[in-house]
Amino acid sequence: MSNQQLLTPLSLAQSLRRHTCHPHPGTTPPPPPPLPRRLFSPRSANYLRDSGFVRFLSDLGVELASPFLAAAYPDKVLRRFVGLRRRVKRIPCGSGSGSGSGNGRREYLDYYPPAMKSANDAKDAKDAKDDIKTGKRVMYFIHGGAWGSGKSWYYTLIASYFTTLGYHTFILSYPVHPNSQWTEQMASVQRGSQKISEIGFGTGSGYKTTIMGHSSGGHIAVSWALRGMLDVAGGGEFGGLDLDCVVGLSGVYDVGDHWWYEHGRGVEELSPMGGAFGGTYEGCVEGSVEDFLYRYIGARTTNGDTDPVFGLSRKKGVRFLLLTGVEDKVVPFTNTAIMARIMKGLFGDENVAQHFFGKGCRHDTTVTDIMTEGRFDVGGVVHRFVTGKGKGNGMSKSKL
Repeated sequence: MSNQQLLTPLSLAQSLRRHTCHPHPGTTPPPPPPLPRRLFSPRSANYLRDSGFVRFLSDLGVELASPFLAAAYPDKVLRRFVGLRRRVKRIPCGSGSGSGSGNGRREYLDYYPPAMKSANDAKDAKDAKDDIKTGKRVMYFIHGGAWGSGKSWYYTLIASYFTTLGYHTFILSYPVHPNSQWTEQMASVQRGSQKISEIGFGTGSGYKTTIMGHSSGGHIAVSWALRGMLDVAGGGEFGGLDLDCVVGLSGVYDVGDHWWYEHGRGVEELSPMGGAFGGTYEGCVEGSVEDFLYRYIGARTTNGDTDPVFGLSRKKGVRFLLLTGVEDKVVPFTNTAIMARIMKGLFGDENVAQHFFGKGCRHDTTVTDIMTEGRFDVGGVVHRFVTGKGKGNGMSKSKL
């Protein structure tokens, strides 16, 4: 009997398919690459990113759009903006590695003291007076811009909302890519916090600080706070501040996952996010605050700790609020949902809250809504969480 394998119809079909030069008749051709990838080679995209051209275009777009925002809200935007810029106090806090917000300026804080300018009615005015007298609260804001654009003055109207409620409001101007990497931006936040402490708002002064960031600023704020809580290099004692709350607005928490999201849109080589993390996917994973938590827990467990989050109790008084919009197309809301779930497992439901805003709330809405006192009441959600005046200490979640 021959040792040759018996040829069956099935094996014959499989053999023919393996040796066919053309695709199977039913195969769908692959889609064309995204437009940015067709327009720019990786080398040219990296040049546009690392030369500062992408930063220039991003900032120019914001500045060209500003008059339209002022025209749409003449009372809420233009009048308040001019009034705030007249009384802002600029406080140098270090030079960092490069220029403040990438425009040749030093690192500095824009400080806005409490005011009573925009209370809507008598009740709001009374609440604001009570907060100014007894609140003793500091709002420390970190702007976004994909780690590579943005200027502190764009966010002046953040101060309009919170100074009315009695907050001493600080907005940090810090170096962005290509003038700095993510680690240097974290160091800028630390220097800013040290300066806030030095001028009278530190531990022992009675002031409680909330740090709040939008988009990449949300990642920076949360990462800075967690490293301080865990006594990891780059953290410490929050620069001498009595840190009470951390708020992330439409934050990017899993940077590695977001790199793949940008890859799908063909912009991963253009985006300053990649440049700020070393230009590689591996660099994005290394700097991601979500992956940082995974690594920390894994290291503690491997070393035999029965409590993988040992050391958190010293700073367990810090509370976290993560907010985003369900129509965010820049950073999908699942980024916030997953981060909130991880942090609730670490710190407990009583110390971590998430809030999803419904239809019409996009990536920038979470910050512009505070500036214009818009329909989503983002500022109100933040204030109620910080002060504990709302139901459930402000820890609510909108229905999706």
